[in-house]
Amino acid sequence: MSRLEGRTAVVTGASRGIGAAVAELFAAEGARVIRIARSLKPASRGAVQDLTCDLTDADQVSRLAADILSRQGVPDIVVSNAGAFLLRPLETTTAAELELQLAVNLKAPFAVAKAFLPAMQESGRGSFITVGSVADHTAYAENAAYAASKYGLRGLHETLLAEYRGT
Repeated sequence: MSRLEGRTAVVTGASRGIGAAVAELFAAEGARVIRIARSLKPASRGAVQDLTCDLTDADQVSRLAADILSRQGVPDIVVSNAGAFLLRPLETTTAAELELQLAVNLKAPFAVAKAFLPAMQESGRGSFITVGSVADHTAYAENAAYAASKYGLRGLHETLLAEYRGT
């Protein structure tokens, strides 16, 4: 029996990079995997299901989570991985670029947590993982917008740890 057989994992930002690798490893360990990304087309192959969602739209996230919870049940694992990266000096970073970094790297994980954590808590099980960055605790030049969003994500994650400790 595989380590994750019979478990359900939701992975955001799963179309490439870290998210795709995590989803692939979970599937190899026997999990049913729901991959979420705005660039994925809805599809199923074996134990892997792809769903489309713009995670910066809290209403889309809420609807998607409600659908997953009603059809698949409460996930055993949620990996909030979707992210955006911007490397640019402060003076050339636009307000719109800052907003995008905050939307993808902070507001989206907030929406994902809000959509899944209450059901996970009620079921008495599950792991909720946020993917941060070294930039959430170390300052680098030309990294103001990205670092601000990742510092915020770290604050969110630590608050969720305190809020859901023991559940």
